[in-house]
Amino acid sequence: MRHAFALSYLRKIGDLLSLQRIMGHTDLAITKRYVAYTLGDIKNSMLRSHW
Repeated sequence: MRHAFALSYLRKIGDLLSLQRIMGHTDLAITKRYVAYTLGDIKNSMLRSHW
């Protein structure tokens, strides 16, 4: 459940530091364990960041 929430949160909002706080992790490396971006996720993120 936590993995699904983490990935969904990042897909919609894309803020890893906020996710870290929400999940209560003190180390960002722990938060990264919950997120497994696919190539499609990375591509969509790149498209959103360009104007």
